[in-house]
Amino acid sequence: MKNQQQIAILVPSCDKYSSLWPLSTSYAKQISALLNCEIYLSSNTLRPLDCSIKSLVVGNLNSWSEEVRVAVAAITAEFILVLLDDLVGFADQINIDGLNSIKNRLDHSVSYVGLVEPSNKQSAGNSAELSILPVGSRYRASLMPSIWRKEVFLELLQLSESPWQFEISASMRSKDYHGWYRCHQTVIGSYNLVIKGMLYKPNMIKSLLHPAIALDFPHMGLMKTLIFKTNILKHHTYLRLFGG
Repeated sequence: MKNQQQIAILVPSCDKYSSLWPLSTSYAKQISALLNCEIYLSSNTLRPLDCSIKSLVVGNLNSWSEEVRVAVAAITAEFILVLLDDLVGFADQINIDGLNSIKNRLDHSVSYVGLVEPSNKQSAGNSAELSILPVGSRYRASLMPSIWRKEVFLELLQLSESPWQFEISASMRSKDYHGWYRCHQTVIGSYNLVIKGMLYKPNMIKSLLHPAIALDFPHMGLMKTLIFKTNILKHHTYLRLFGG
């Protein structure tokens, strides 16, 4: 694989999630400093206050996938690292050597690299080994930190899909594409800040926040947190038993 391929980070977002931007772009900037690349943030009408972030205002379109498609089309980089707006992380959750190794291995044969090992989303490992993601793998097109060839991402982004619908449907549509990989160990770990429109683990989030930052989301209650954790446990059990 060739070196020095052009890559950019995209934080796909919307005006409703603007209170998350200081946190999500802070993590993006840590990654950007390692990759020496630009950061783009897409939104409906608002722009980030941080002038180092390139703003992509896409308007109020009909769906998440339509808005992201407009944003991706506006980026000139050959590869795009997708970092969802409700993810946050710390420096020790980034495998620096692994990330640079993967960047240097990007070439025309690569369509997708999943940077997260599903059973351990939060802690970065030491390995940058890649395995081929076979056709039929669950969440083959996962939006957790991942690198996409721009043209492939555009082709898979169909109208009228939410992020969750995209991950399921695009995983099936991706059967026609080769060069699909996943890291053996997580390279960019992260925590979900918002799940189903609610703050997840609010006590942990408080430790991340600057006093001037206020997040405009209700807290997830105990019962909903238990239900969510149960579903995650079922998902991880499925992955251990059946892979994918």
